[in-house]
Amino acid sequence: MATQQERVDKIAKLIAKAHDPAIAEAEAETYLSHAIKLMARHSITQDMIDRARGVRSDITELRITMPGPLGEERALLCSFIAAAVHCRTVLLKPKGKMLNVDSVIVIGMPRHVQRAAELFELLGRQAQHGVLTEPVPKWFSEYQRDRFRSNWVKQFAVITARRLADIEARAVAEHVRETTPHFRAPASGLLYPAPSAVLVVRDTENRVRDYYQEKYGNVSPHDHELADAGDLGTMRGSTAGLHADIGLTGLEGS
Repeated sequence: MATQQERVDKIAKLIAKAHDPAIAEAEAETYLSHAIKLMARHSITQDMIDRARGVRSDITELRITMPGPLGEERALLCSFIAAAVHCRTVLLKPKGKMLNVDSVIVIGMPRHVQRAAELFELLGRQAQHGVLTEPVPKWFSEYQRDRFRSNWVKQFAVITARRLADIEARAVAEHVRETTPHFRAPASGLLYPAPSAVLVVRDTENRVRDYYQEKYGNVSPHDHELADAGDLGTMRGSTAGLHADIGLTGLEGS
């Protein structure tokens, strides 16, 4: 029985033949249709084929600064957003300071990194405005005020990221319903079985994970201190997160 790698290599060769300008169009169509059927039968993604052919989309990094107060909490928001759209993050602290985060490196496919940055810009503005305009009880001490604002942003991050992850999951499910079990070949218009979008997303996330482990595997994980569930700031941040504008689209070419 052929191994998965042998199947990937075979499909890559079929696709290479289908793109050979020296062969007839009908023959190219036969190679392509056979390759597509094998991909569907054995759950092989296009990304796996690209790697076998020496072609791959570059994984990229983007450094986002965390200016002003609540840098640690804003970094938490950025990290949770990135995770919801299939990216990973590395949190950077200024030298000599252990309690603050001054920037976050977002790692992923270019389209996912761009989306994470856009969502963080959108949600970061809402969080900053919301926490600064949220009424704080007058009898709170300075420490209690700081804790209130910290927990507000942390819970806002948790809720908005959860909503984003739900949107992504629904988008993938919808994409699977629309593209499986068939897709239309552009040249002939014939319908062929197509691999699941779920597998494409999973393969992309595995590639990002491998890149992260290779480059940042020795970086100590940053443990986020989550909000106190019973804190007033947590409850109000949760409410704000439920009503935040997070956009209505998902998947974004995953």
